[in-house]
Amino acid sequence: RDRDPQWPRMLAQWQSGRRGAAQACDLALATAVAGLAAAHALAFLDGELPVSTGARWEAALPLLDWRSERIEAHLDCSCGAAGHTEGVRASGAGTAHDTMAG
Repeated sequence: RDRDPQWPRMLAQWQSGRRGAAQACDLALATAVAGLAAAHALAFLDGELPVSTGARWEAALPLLDWRSERIEAHLDCSCGAAGHTEGVRASGAGTAHDTMAG
């Protein structure tokens, strides 16, 4: 939130309680993002923390340029994320699960 210039706008939208209309997204971009999200969910179900953990991913058209930026939880944030980053297991006792990922 410290480096994101759009943070005040996002915060204002969350606090307003109003639900605005979402802008339409390009179908190819939406499909690519959905596939990436599914792959990361399967990694989580397999007992591993996905590479998206602690990162913000951005994709841009028309060339589908991907950019990843590491983000850290704020110690003063009430969500508790800052205190739960070490020793976290995604699921189970660390054994692999049968998913589509293999």
